[in-house]
Amino acid sequence: MNPIHRSLINHYFTALNDEDYEALEDVFHPEAVLRPPGTRARTGHDEIMHFFRKVFAKFPQHVDAPSRVLSDGNCVVVEIDFAGVTSSQNPVSFLAVDIFDIEESKIMNLSQWFDTAEVAHQVDAG
Repeated sequence: MNPIHRSLINHYFTALNDEDYEALEDVFHPEAVLRPPGTRARTGHDEIMHFFRKVFAKFPQHVDAPSRVLSDGNCVVVEIDFAGVTSSQNPVSFLAVDIFDIEESKIMNLSQWFDTAEVAHQVDAG
């Protein structure tokens, strides 16, 4: 994998897990698009950071652990093991896939894939 892409992906996951929104914003291109499953796309730093803040308010404990990384040109695919605890103390864990399109050493497009029904079931359990 391109060392610049590897560094960018590593910074993304570190910032995400640390909820370091300044560092997280820095890895995204100003015109980036985030495509989370089950909801509309978010465009630009403000919408993307608002989305992440809202999600992590529901998961005060969380870790996105990359388990496999595949790369082809400017596209990087990462398998992720997510583990977290909701604000109501429900444990949640699931597998996900993130697909990154990188331009100018920044994330230009991020598509996230996971079973939203299973996640909702875990969040509501308890």
